Amino acid sequence: KYTCYPSYNEYLDYYLWFLNQHIPTIRQAQGGCKDWRQTFDELSLKIFQPKTEQILLTRCIREISENFSAEDVNLYLNKYLRICKDTILYNQIKEQYNLSADTDQLLLKDIHDRTTDLNRLLKKHKGKVLYVDFWASWCAPCREEMSPSAKLRRLYQGKDVVFVYLAYNDTESNWKKATEQEGLSGIENSFFITNSKNSKMLEKIKLELIPRYLIFDKRGSIVEMNAPRPGDKHSATTIEKYLKE
Repeated sequence: KYTCYPSYNEYLDYYLWFLNQHIPTIRQAQGGCKDWRQTFDELSLKIFQPKTEQILLTRCIREISENFSAEDVNLYLNKYLRICKDTILYNQIKEQYNLSADTDQLLLKDIHDRTTDLNRLLKKHKGKVLYVDFWASWCAPCREEMSPSAKLRRLYQGKDVVFVYLAYNDTESNWKKATEQEGLSGIENSFFITNSKNSKMLEKIKLELIPRYLIFDKRGSIVEMNAPRPGDKHSATTIEKYLKE
């Protein structure tokens, strides 16, 4: 009966903080976070009233979903479902991170919620060089490169170069806000990755840290796995190299 009171929920937050003091910190792209997988496992061995247990494990699931791989998320979602019998959160997380999507695809949507995937994008722009920018709203170095990137776009305006912006490991609301701030809302090829956690393409290129830049040649093959940043003096000469092929 106490779970409806804000003060009790604050108490549970403090309890989690206390419990997490001995939990190791895992390094992530956005900084460090506690290993909420271990927190979940320890909590699941303790005895709580069902509603209290659900609140605590829900917090763990949300942290795991945000900071760990699709494999971990699926594993702990199934554990959560067995313990709490709560299909609402289970389905919500599955939908939020597109965990049921085809893992062979890199699924994308633009600011108007129109969907596509990387393969379709490559076919659409066959015969052109693609300069792909993996970024996120929370990534300061990524945001610092947006001004040089705009200059690079102006330099190649009207030429066979397509600049593609892919938001990785971000929240949709923050991405939309940052897209407006960085002047990308009017860019045709600015997308939010909807299956960041379970795309084999991202595993293939070993995308762990951003900003990261790729170049696809006119045939649609990756020719630069770590292309120069827009602000790098070699970025234009690298693009020119593949334009001439």
